[in-house]
Amino acid sequence: MKVHFEQSGDIGRIVLDDGPLNLLGPELVADLTKAVAAAEKAVSANTPMRALLVSSDGEHFSAGADVRVFQGLSAEQAQAAILENLPAFTRLERLPVPTLATVNGLCLAGGMELALSCDMIWAAEAAQFGLIEATIGGFPFAGGAQRLAARVGVARAREAVYGGTVYPASRMYEWGVVNRVLPQEDLQEKALRYVHRIAAGPTRALAAAKQLISLTTDGGVGAADTAMPALAGEIVASQDLQEGAASLLAHGPGHATFAGR
Repeated sequence: MKVHFEQSGDIGRIVLDDGPLNLLGPELVADLTKAVAAAEKAVSANTPMRALLVSSDGEHFSAGADVRVFQGLSAEQAQAAILENLPAFTRLERLPVPTLATVNGLCLAGGMELALSCDMIWAAEAAQFGLIEATIGGFPFAGGAQRLAARVGVARAREAVYGGTVYPASRMYEWGVVNRVLPQEDLQEKALRYVHRIAAGPTRALAAAKQLISLTTDGGVGAADTAMPALAGEIVASQDLQEGAASLLAHGPGHATFAGR
């Protein structure tokens, strides 16, 4: 297996394990699809996954697609391949739990698109990012151009995609692509600590907030406002909010615990 899913308590982890470059060839993408499916199943398990970490075990997160798969393809064959592979990215993006990618080494092309499918990205100081498809005559085939634009605006997205430029983690932090930049030796430990904290939060409320943020990106604030009352009604009636409100009244802020229901 080039990608595997594991769960420990309420924390899930998808791990790329085809070093050193974790190239996104057919086998790795097939394994990624299986791992995402396992994560989807874990959300509704008896002991549910309440947050997900996406990482690699090797020197690099992913250097992108194995370009050998593009050689000799007709337009129809290429379109079919993209339609087959893209769901792994979109299903990861739509998971109803917080997701965090931890990036070390190279995070290029399809690898960056995979990271952009997560809610948040933390990076090692030496990590490098780039949607570099233009350097081989292509563009990001897994939605990277539009997802980068949603995070950084169209001007910067155009600069990054048109130039096929590779950027340091510090630039991606300045642009708002990366949430935190950490020393390599601290990255996984601190990320896991953070994921444990958000996994202990009000899972249903975080899922609703995630949905509203996505609606804002896709359809503007108005679309999110339209959906918000129904989502709010469900969350106000949830066990977590009812018990959280009771805890606030009885003990003050910061003492509530959440079951994710």
